[in-house]
Amino acid sequence: MKKRALFIVLSLAALLSVSAAMADRPVGGLVRRDSHPSRHTLRADSRFSLSLDKSSYTVEEEITVSVNIPENYCYYLYLGVFDDTYTDGEPDYLFVREAITDPVVTYDLIYTPGQYVFYVDVYKDNTRVYILEAPFTVAQSESVNKMDQIITEVVNDCQKETEFETVLSLHNWILDHCSYDKTYTYYSAESLFINGSGVCNSYSRAFHLLLQAAGIPSRRVVGWANEKTDDNGHAWNAVCIEGIWHLFDCTWDDTDDTGDGYWRYRWCGLPDDLMTEHIVDNYVGGIVTCSSLESNYFVHTGAWQEECGLAAAQMTDQLDEGFHRFVIEPDRTFDKGNPEIETYVNNRIAAAGLSATVWTDIHDDPCQGTFTAEMSSPTITGQFIGSGLLTLPSGTETLEEEAFAGTAANYVVINDGCTKIASGAFRDSKIWEITIPQSVTDIAEDIFSVPGVFIIAPAGSPAADWAADYGYPPFASRN
Repeated sequence: MKKRALFIVLSLAALLSVSAAMADRPVGGLVRRDSHPSRHTLRADSRFSLSLDKSSYTVEEEITVSVNIPENYCYYLYLGVFDDTYTDGEPDYLFVREAITDPVVTYDLIYTPGQYVFYVDVYKDNTRVYILEAPFTVAQSESVNKMDQIITEVVNDCQKETEFETVLSLHNWILDHCSYDKTYTYYSAESLFINGSGVCNSYSRAFHLLLQAAGIPSRRVVGWANEKTDDNGHAWNAVCIEGIWHLFDCTWDDTDDTGDGYWRYRWCGLPDDLMTEHIVDNYVGGIVTCSSLESNYFVHTGAWQEECGLAAAQMTDQLDEGFHRFVIEPDRTFDKGNPEIETYVNNRIAAAGLSATVWTDIHDDPCQGTFTAEMSSPTITGQFIGSGLLTLPSGTETLEEEAFAGTAANYVVINDGCTKIASGAFRDSKIWEITIPQSVTDIAEDIFSVPGVFIIAPAGSPAADWAADYGYPPFASRN
């Protein structure tokens, strides 16, 4: 295989692109050429011509591109493939060279059969004046091509016991074996597998091919980063893990110089609403909905406990105090992206991790909860999913000593008209929450044997005052 140094000449525009690529989150790695009227209205001009040595090739075969333009003109060369990336039938561009003056260039980095096209946009004084195109086909060769061999080897090395582990291993292989092409020349999967370099389109295409070879359903997703502009084209992936779709962006996970920590997995297994700064144009192969954090890296591996600040520690502290309702503030500072957005994403991941974890309550019983986070709040709120409701019958006036000692009910409602709760009435019980009406005026000091029971009582009532005096969680009024 020849060394692919295709006479790269960087124009001012390319230098600006390189500068932009140095940002934490590179954009512009997906190209859509705007339609140019001259393509349809210009009369034939013999001064400009584009030709290929053949109209049909096999994979890995060298293609000779001949371009005839007058002096003082230059051209941009685009290689596109028609593969339904765009719903309007436009090709997806896999190779871009800018400001070329060479009359002949060669290209031999095609390993995938399909319908292709070379476009030449002729420029003079920074103005596009003419467009040429040359379609061609690429067929499978009789032998296995180099890219397929690499894909097979990678999948064999990365195949694990579960789909999640396999997807994560393939994700990590791409991050460890590819660097972002800051010249914005190569946009194909071939460039990543063969040259170890490419832009977001390369990452997305390569990840898709690896997943396909591993038997894991996937979609390439194309669109924009941040806003719909020509300079912000972007590509990422949707991956189906154990029947549930999740979103991955290998390109943006590959932007941390250390290669470790939160930003290596920031875009690894997200639902649609947490794929911030991504605007969808098309799902190649069909639209899918991603609504789960089940296979998010942090949630699935438990890494959220280290990466989401103080969430797990605060949860443990509140459990020790007997709580079954929780307010958690992860307390993490972000040095990349929008701090408010990143805090929200971080908190949503922590909430999912808290919800997926089996905890032990004050009674040493295993419990799981439902936790949520909101964009407008730095905190996570949640509560355990309890069972058992004990409602005292109307007419009950007094709860004698040990009346409901050892009850398994998590929730108790005392009837209106009851006036007294005696010592030990709920000793050794499983109560998390009790509703005490205004009528109860006589409450013993030791009706519970554990802390943290949540008292629901009218504001200013004897029960509310009792809760405050003995350090039980703040009361709430109920009409």
